[in-house]
Amino acid sequence: MDDKYQVLDYGSFHQGIDGSGFVHTGFEFNAIMEGLGKKRGSDNSKDAKHFALEKQRRVQFKDKFQALRKLIPNPTKNDRASIVGDAIVYINDLRNRVAKLEAVIEKKRSIREKMQRQITSDGKPEDDMDQPYNVNIGSSSMRSSFWFQKKSKNAEVDVRVMAGEVTVKIVQQKGSNCLLPVSGVLDELHLDLHHIAGGIIGDHYKFLFNYKIFEGTTLYASSIANKLIEAVEKSVHTHS
Repeated sequence: MDDKYQVLDYGSFHQGIDGSGFVHTGFEFNAIMEGLGKKRGSDNSKDAKHFALEKQRRVQFKDKFQALRKLIPNPTKNDRASIVGDAIVYINDLRNRVAKLEAVIEKKRSIREKMQRQITSDGKPEDDMDQPYNVNIGSSSMRSSFWFQKKSKNAEVDVRVMAGEVTVKIVQQKGSNCLLPVSGVLDELHLDLHHIAGGIIGDHYKFLFNYKIFEGTTLYASSIANKLIEAVEKSVHTHS
């Protein structure tokens, strides 16, 4: 080959003309292009990963808004601004309810303390057998239970007050029927009669009364039982 043309190693070509030279290195160019391709591929991979994460974040964000919307009793619209607004209104309503419940609890506590003072000031019961489990039913929100039993020569009375109801059981020896005088005493209490039953068991009459307590009514089991025993004994002596 002519001296002015020389083939260099690895595909490089050199041509000398008028003392100047030109060198073309194919492998060098290919290496540069390969580097650019790798960089572009790396950037595309990062963009794809970022897009996937952003899509996942948006899906989770949307799911959380829908979960929040399900907690609202009466949602208005489905857009995010409306969901947030409805949630704020609902939370404020819950706060008001909590405040009212706390006020009711405090009121019940005060009523209970007042009842205990009243029971203490009433004095001791007649005997150990007549000790009442007295609870003042001041309102429909106060649902406590109490029980009182009393016996006499001719009758036995059981009075229970539970969940806003009064249940009276009377067992009387055969003789004069105490149904009318007992009914009169219970009518004076201004209760709402729901059920009454009666029968004969051996040598005794047995009666069962069930009443509803009107809101605002104050009752003591001991007082009811004492009045009923008094009415039964009076009826027995009248007909003896």
